[in-house]
Amino acid sequence: MIGEYHSSADNLSLIPSDHDNTKNPIYLGIELEMECNGSRTRYERAETLLDAIGTYKGHQYCLLENDGSLNDGFEMVTGHTSLAVHRDQLSFFKNQFAGMKSHDTRTCGLHIHICKKGMTMNHAAKLILFINDSSNQKLVKAIARRDGSSFAQVKNKKASYSWLKSAKQNSGIRNQLMYLNDDRYEALNFKNPNTVEFRLFKGTLRYETIISCLEFTYASWYFAKESGINDLTTDNFIKFICKPENRADTKFLREYLKQKNFTIPSLGIVKKNPRTESTALELAEI
Repeated sequence: MIGEYHSSADNLSLIPSDHDNTKNPIYLGIELEMECNGSRTRYERAETLLDAIGTYKGHQYCLLENDGSLNDGFEMVTGHTSLAVHRDQLSFFKNQFAGMKSHDTRTCGLHIHICKKGMTMNHAAKLILFINDSSNQKLVKAIARRDGSSFAQVKNKKASYSWLKSAKQNSGIRNQLMYLNDDRYEALNFKNPNTVEFRLFKGTLRYETIISCLEFTYASWYFAKESGINDLTTDNFIKFICKPENRADTKFLREYLKQKNFTIPSLGIVKKNPRTESTALELAEI
C-alpha cells in the first residue's frame, strides 16, 4: 500500500486524455507529501486515498511512497497527464482529508513535474530567469507559500551566466538541459531526463491551492516560451494568464492571486511582443 522511495517509477505511466489529440500536448505529474496528525494511522489513510483516487478510467493515477524526510506520513506520486484530468481526479481534496496535514508542517512539499518535450535551451533559460528573478519573488513566494529552502533554492541567475555556459558546453550530449543545474535542489530542477521539476511549493491538501500550483507551472512553461528575455516580468505574466486563450487553464491561479492582492484584469489582452523573435540571438551570445 505504501511503497519504498521511488518505487512507483516503474508502475506509473502517461494517463490518456483528450489532451493527447491537441498539437504538441504538454503533461504534468505531482509529488505531494503529507503527514498524519495523530488521529488516524497512515495505513488507514493510505487505503482511503488510494480507494478514492488511485485509478482513473482504468489507468493507475497515483501510488504512495515512503519518504525519509517525513515523520509519519507518505508521498503521493501521480502519473503524467493533462490539467483537466488532474482537476477532475483531485476533486477528492475539495473536502478535508481527515487525519492528514501538509501545509502546517515543516516536512511537506509539493513538487510538480512538466515535460521537457520540445523545450529548447533558449526556452529553458528563460524559464529559469523568470522564476529566479528578484523582481518576481513577490509572485513566486505567493504561489509557493514559502521562501526558497535548501531543497528548493532560488538563486541570482543574472549575477553570472556560468550555469548557461556550462550547459551549452555539453551541446553534443543527449539531454543537454540536465546540465543547467549543478544539483537538483533548486527551485527548478532540470536533472530529470524527461521533466522539469518545480520544487518551490509548500505542501497543501487544499484543492484550490493544488490546482493553482499546477496552473502556475503550466502557464510559466508557456509564458517563458512565448516571451522575450526582457519581458519576463510579473506584470507580463499576469497579462499572459488573462489572455482569452489562456483563461480556461488559469482559472484557479487567477482567483488565487486575486486573493493574494494581485491586480487581475477582468479581460487581459496582450499585444504581440516585437522583442520575442530576437530572444534566441540574445541568449545565444551568452
